[in-house]
Amino acid sequence: MIFILKRNFKEIRKNGLKVLFKKRYTLCFIILTTPLYFIYLPLILLFTLISPIILFRFINAPSGRMGHLACEIEYYLCKKKYEKEFIKRKLFPLKVDFFYFDLVCNTQLVKMCKRQLNVIPKFFLKPLLDLTKFLSKFFKIFNKHWEGFGYHRDIYHFQEKTGTQLSFTKDELIRGKKEVFEKFGITKKSKFACVAIRDEAYLKKEFPEKDFSFHNPRNTSMEKFIPAIKEIVKKDYYVFRMGKHVKKPLSIKNKKIIDYAMSNNRSDFLDIYLASQCDFLLCSSTGIQNITEIFRKPFATLMIPLGEIDTKSKKNINLVKHHHFIKTGKKLTLEEIFSYDVALDRTSNLDRFKKKGIKLKENSATEVKDLVLDMMNNIKNKWVLSKQNQKLQNQFNKKFLKTYYKYTPVEKFIDEPGYWTYGRGLSYHGKMYSKFSYSFLKKNKNWLK
Repeated sequence: MIFILKRNFKEIRKNGLKVLFKKRYTLCFIILTTPLYFIYLPLILLFTLISPIILFRFINAPSGRMGHLACEIEYYLCKKKYEKEFIKRKLFPLKVDFFYFDLVCNTQLVKMCKRQLNVIPKFFLKPLLDLTKFLSKFFKIFNKHWEGFGYHRDIYHFQEKTGTQLSFTKDELIRGKKEVFEKFGITKKSKFACVAIRDEAYLKKEFPEKDFSFHNPRNTSMEKFIPAIKEIVKKDYYVFRMGKHVKKPLSIKNKKIIDYAMSNNRSDFLDIYLASQCDFLLCSSTGIQNITEIFRKPFATLMIPLGEIDTKSKKNINLVKHHHFIKTGKKLTLEEIFSYDVALDRTSNLDRFKKKGIKLKENSATEVKDLVLDMMNNIKNKWVLSKQNQKLQNQFNKKFLKTYYKYTPVEKFIDEPGYWTYGRGLSYHGKMYSKFSYSFLKKNKNWLK
């Protein structure tokens, strides 16, 4: 509580009255919940005493960002189901988890999550979680009472083994079909793909007081996607350009191309429904890919950094930006990207690359088009690759994992309460199920050397 107060007062001193006005809710919340910290202290001690029989855990659902909320809650539910069905566990302790939601990134997604979780209002649960985390700094025994949701990687493939956990009700499915037909003319028999092009508009709009420039390397120019979108339409698909906030409208007009992100018909409900029903998604490392992921829909993604590419589903295809030496212009190989310590550089800005003498270069429009052609060929061939393409995939898989573990030593994967499974020394990858663009591998044979 004291830490939270200090942090808020520091932000007010730095940014003035404008931030003070925005913080009025936070300050009122702190004042009103202060008595609960004293009331909860004996309650936490009681919970600890009975923990060998019933283990209560308190969790702040990562509801501020759609991608984090979707993949974290789905991972949690899939893991829970897998352990219940396939792992023999002791009868005690019985685990009972309680969640609270803070910011709401998408009302429909939060509604679907709440149907699967034990939810308590933030006013009552946040002080209990804060006090538990504070006590755990001094007494490790309290660590078991809270779960830190950070960035779980499904290296054990729980999602593939258990099936979708978050779902629509029958009434919601009927509503979705009706709205998509009435607003966009899409019938049940129509094929459609979603396209999500990452830029900085969403984070600037939703979190104006925070600096998210470290995510800029993940942004992509819209123009690079235009030939790919045209190629999708040629294959008789409709295309929905997704996004809650985007910098500018699509620079292409076609009756089969729907700039949904700029449409008055965009809604939180349709964001989730369209992603759950599309034939596939083409995107550049953005939260909507996690929505397609939880509904087991395939996606082709332009991922950065290389070390975090998706590897858990045979339906997904990856591509990464080019890494070049600034002085010579030479393109780095896969191994050089790891050896120069930028393969896991997810939370850095472009200055960090410059200090290493490296610059990122966007994929060409042709490479993005080839990526989506790879995806549509995979769908057509039901995920069975030709001998040549399978050979390329095997070469990539072997090189990637060998290089990953060479430069990112992993002693033990840790997945326990209170531990954020994110950062160096933790494994991001299990078996290599996903694909890397075989069109890219054919044209860049030296990249795997």
